[in-house]
Amino acid sequence: MEVARKDYYQLQEPQEQLQRQPKKQKKKAPKSYRFEKVMATAGIVTILVLSLSLLLRYASITEARHDVHGLSKQLEQLENQREKLKVEMEKVSKSMTIEAAAKERLNMQYPSKEQVFYVAVDPTKVALMNNEIDKKINEGEVIGLNTNLNPLKKMFHKISGMFNI
Repeated sequence: MEVARKDYYQLQEPQEQLQRQPKKQKKKAPKSYRFEKVMATAGIVTILVLSLSLLLRYASITEARHDVHGLSKQLEQLENQREKLKVEMEKVSKSMTIEAAAKERLNMQYPSKEQVFYVAVDPTKVALMNNEIDKKINEGEVIGLNTNLNPLKKMFHKISGMFNI
């Protein structure tokens, strides 16, 4: 049996030797990853550019909001100032305030009966004078008066002439 075993081992050895022998592999040139590197770099640059553009947009939006806030404050201040001026105008335009200021500042007084002088005017003469003035205005003879009176003003002048207003 030993002989058979040797034969068997001998038969097995060449196959093992074939398996043990390194196969001659073709050496491949090292693969260059140039395209992958360029694409990765381009992707990173694209992401950076998009991020920067987004950041700049947020900055401009924030700046616009700041401007709007400043303008709204300025508008509020101007509205407050307007209200104060309205109140002051109302206060000044009231007759009691004007009367008090005239008495205090200018030492004015109401006229006494001796100081009042009444003028008697004949209504017919006033009406005739108004008619003459109206005719001259219509003809354009009066210098210094506006000859482009609208029809409502003309009618008002005629009515006031009739009623001696």
